[in-house]
Amino acid sequence: MRLPTSAMRPHAVLVDTDPGTAARVLRDFPEAHQVLHVDERTDPADAAGFDAVVCSSWWQRDRHPEVLRSRIDVIHEGIASAQPLAVGKVLSRDGRPLFRGEPMLSVLMEDWADPDDAQALAGALEQVLRARADCRVLVIGRPLPSVSGSAADIARIDLVDDPGEARRGALLALSTVHLHAGRSSQSVLEAMANGCAVVAPGHAPAREVLRDGVSGCLVEAANPAALGDAAIGLLDDAATAERYGREARADVARD
Repeated sequence: MRLPTSAMRPHAVLVDTDPGTAARVLRDFPEAHQVLHVDERTDPADAAGFDAVVCSSWWQRDRHPEVLRSRIDVIHEGIASAQPLAVGKVLSRDGRPLFRGEPMLSVLMEDWADPDDAQALAGALEQVLRARADCRVLVIGRPLPSVSGSAADIARIDLVDDPGEARRGALLALSTVHLHAGRSSQSVLEAMANGCAVVAPGHAPAREVLRDGVSGCLVEAANPAALGDAAIGLLDDAATAERYGREARADVARD
């Protein structure tokens, strides 16, 4: 990559995954500030010589020693908070259209890649399906791990495989409650931006963007009972779920 030196000159150059490209740009614009983007795996020694250091979450900053932490500004990647696109017709397994407002729980399977998390999710979904015979589960992405239950329960799980970013947001907007493993603030924000009442374990990074009892529900740990009980509570209390979703969307749009 080479920027035309006659164009507007950058105030800063962000060095992330391709320091070689950044070095070439800095040769063209030697007056620009050099800013290093770090994550929790960055060696603090790598920050020497940079004018500024940024990272995208507080929990990543807090994993570094004070000598580096004191230099880091947190600038979250953010999320688009516009109203979701029309999703078109989403059909259940039995061919019935799915609509916003009916009891529906969603999961993004990319958030549940950890085997322990996946086991907790399967147990929570079994609990929800037993307790709420009117609830459907919308699984976005890869298939679920094995979920036990009756044939009628399993038939209420609908899979939408790899829908694309814009469609995924519209699918999330159909759900009342969203179960999240709590390990990625970015996808928590995506669910919040689409008006979901999010249930997640109360550890970083989810706790950095969800306000427990205001814009979502944080549980003590990622275990089936805690996740399932919280989800059932919100499905039973539609007014609270709606309020959480409204506050969550407002938080994303404001912050």
